[in-house]
Amino acid sequence: MKSRSRRGWPTAVILLSCLTLATVGCRKPSVEQPDVSRPTTSVAPELNANRLGQYPGAVYLSQAGSPIHWQPWTTETLENAKAANRLVFAVIAMPQQPGFQSVLAVLDANSALVSVINDSYVPVLIDGDAAREMGLLTADLCSEIRRPLQLPLFVWMTPDANPVAWIPVSSEPAEAVAELFIQSHSAVSRTWQEDPAYVLKNSALDSANRRERVSSRKNSKAESKEPKEDALK
Repeated sequence: MKSRSRRGWPTAVILLSCLTLATVGCRKPSVEQPDVSRPTTSVAPELNANRLGQYPGAVYLSQAGSPIHWQPWTTETLENAKAANRLVFAVIAMPQQPGFQSVLAVLDANSALVSVINDSYVPVLIDGDAAREMGLLTADLCSEIRRPLQLPLFVWMTPDANPVAWIPVSSEPAEAVAELFIQSHSAVSRTWQEDPAYVLKNSALDSANRRERVSSRKNSKAESKEPKEDALK
């Protein structure tokens, strides 16, 4: 791929090359490509509306008026994703880092992106401070693609809550946010269409290996070479 001169775009190209499930072609895809319409078993009525207004906290309340049908991070939401045969598009954010609002505002302002997110995924907004296990997971996910911890983090995952692909996002420049989503969506959705069984199996294995590494690290008494990063993890 050719990198662009816009600040933030080279990072997008590098991170997208790390996606293990698909390779993005050099041509720039439009929002409509590929066609991600999939037969569904049952789409719960809850998935057709933004449900964050009933949940407390700065992260949720800031997006309660979003046109994106944000769902809470609950077992019910994952069950709805499984019934609808959809991947989850999750955004992990923290109230201590309010820059996530600028990132999500870019998505909100693009009606085509809003439609793709609502129709292709179960969008979930996760407060990493309230859901501590997910907040802590961000450090390991960023480490796996050799990036420093940065929020918000876009994470595509299966209805079993296993990450498929992920990418940290910066709010500058604004147009790069849309580009990142379009490119990532193209890669992930194509593989989900072609071989969902592979996506489910591979992501489950990766999650099992990740849990094993975390457990091993927790039990290790070796002196840390990166105490600041390890303390955060």
